[in-house]
Amino acid sequence: MAPVAGEGVRFGNGETGSEPGPGTTRPFLTDFGLAKSIATGSKLTRSGQALGTPAYMSPEQGRGEVSSLTPATDVWSLGCVLYEAITHRHPFTGEDPVAVIAQVLVREPAALRILRPEVPPGLATLVRATLAKRPRPRPRDGGALRDDLDRVLRGERPRARSPRVVRPAFALLALAAAAAVAAVGMVPPRGRSSPVVRPGPPGEVSPATALLRRARSVRLQDPARAAEVLRPASESSEADPEVLRELADCWREAGHWHAAEAAYARLLAADPGDVASRAGRGLACWLGRQDGESGLPDPTEDLAAAAGGDPGPRGALARGVLAWRAGHLPEAESALEAAGDSWERFLVQALLRHHLGGAEGQERAARELSQVIERAPPLAYVYMERGHARDMARDHAGAVEDLTEALRLRPQYPMALNARGAALDNLGEFRRAEEDFSAAIRAKPDLAVAYYNRGVVRRRLGEPVAALEDYTSALRHQPDFREALKNRASVRKALGDVAGAVEDYTEAIRRWPEDDAAHVNRGNLRLDRRELAEAIEDYSEALRLRPGNPRAAHGLAEAHRHRRDWRAAADAYRAFLRIAPGDPREADARRRLAECEARMRAEESGRR
Repeated sequence: MAPVAGEGVRFGNGETGSEPGPGTTRPFLTDFGLAKSIATGSKLTRSGQALGTPAYMSPEQGRGEVSSLTPATDVWSLGCVLYEAITHRHPFTGEDPVAVIAQVLVREPAALRILRPEVPPGLATLVRATLAKRPRPRPRDGGALRDDLDRVLRGERPRARSPRVVRPAFALLALAAAAAVAAVGMVPPRGRSSPVVRPGPPGEVSPATALLRRARSVRLQDPARAAEVLRPASESSEADPEVLRELADCWREAGHWHAAEAAYARLLAADPGDVASRAGRGLACWLGRQDGESGLPDPTEDLAAAAGGDPGPRGALARGVLAWRAGHLPEAESALEAAGDSWERFLVQALLRHHLGGAEGQERAARELSQVIERAPPLAYVYMERGHARDMARDHAGAVEDLTEALRLRPQYPMALNARGAALDNLGEFRRAEEDFSAAIRAKPDLAVAYYNRGVVRRRLGEPVAALEDYTSALRHQPDFREALKNRASVRKALGDVAGAVEDYTEAIRRWPEDDAAHVNRGNLRLDRRELAEAIEDYSEALRLRPGNPRAAHGLAEAHRHRRDWRAAADAYRAFLRIAPGDPREADARRRLAECEARMRAEESGRR
């Protein structure tokens, strides 16, 4: 509440520039939708809804605990306003009031310093304290909050301290409370694409409505469990479309991509113009493919239909994905900004940064995935993606922690096993990495990247024959796996099969003629076999493709020297020395350059 009369009103301290005289009344502005008589003990407003505006409602209001309503309850609402002022978003969001209340009861808002890293730690601590699930850790009233804000402005620590996170046991009770709030008349706003069925008197509740209530009471915490609640009712050919839509969304949120795709396909078979289902199926198929799942349809048509026909957040997500796939990164960023603040939006944005590469991009991706983890149900593929991003940002130990959590949530998850193996490889734990890659292959026998990675660590472990078998298996499952083909060539060379190695590099060049490294590697093999003209051809092509390639420049010089073409060799050595100053081969190259120049002088002297 804030004073109305007078100029110069300052937020939080109640000063109006002048004090009312004796016997005068200070006017206040209040939201009469929230007004109630504490003496009556009623938990309802005149409209029959639970007390409070959901986005600013405290947990004790959401639980209907009238005796717990104190000035600390108003501090919670002020905390929501502070959070929104700093981040430009509500701390708790949902598609309907029940979903918002459930978030208030069981979820912590995304950390301020993830959304706004420049926020001072003291301010972040204070805002977090105002949003404590229980009143005790919050500032006791508005005056105490004002005093702590003044401390923060002076650079001091606030007296308030960050509260402990709600434990899972309390979260389940809170979800039950959210369901109870729904039972006393909380209804969704108009315009929602898949409206909640409004509850009637107990005798009139349909089986579908009861089932949806039961599923929605657990969906925020465990979408896979909610899907299992709905699945039996969806198996009939005449399943309620609302139940089927809820089931599809739950499977998508749980990362069960094939199940989600099948449920959306059933909805679209009944109504081909259902844009929301096109959006859901497109996102499920795209995310599933990112997750390494095979057999999912191409999402392009569904995403395009959603991008053109769904003006809401899902349509914006679809536009962002399509722009990214087309390589239009600024357009993708802009579309995602319009996609609301759902955790799926942050997931797509993080995946975009993750797959763009670069250490800085990986760090940003990891931060955004942290935000997803704070807001979404525990999802294995989100932990898997954050683990992969952390690994690429060189936080290998953190990556192992995330990927272990992904495997706890989804045992024998092949992509998480593969990613954890890669992180363990980066930590030098080659045997443990080999075990993870082997487990990934057992879980998904056609996972080419796991065979490739196991080949890498087996070669590090001094097992080249086993590595050769793994590279061959990777190519059997994915014939266009460039690195597997080149690594197999390298192992063949090490095992003395030079002809086989040349064959592999030749195939790589046929498939990817712009690959300068393949040209250099084949040139080295040809140089060893004294096929000098062919080696010179390979090195020259590599330098045409990448003029600053030091390996190609050095190889070309060596090939010309073996052909006794002293002038061409001297030119190539000079080029190498310009390209690679400080290279370990520099001293040897200077010695051979001097030798070539001496030979040139001798030949000129002989001609005279």
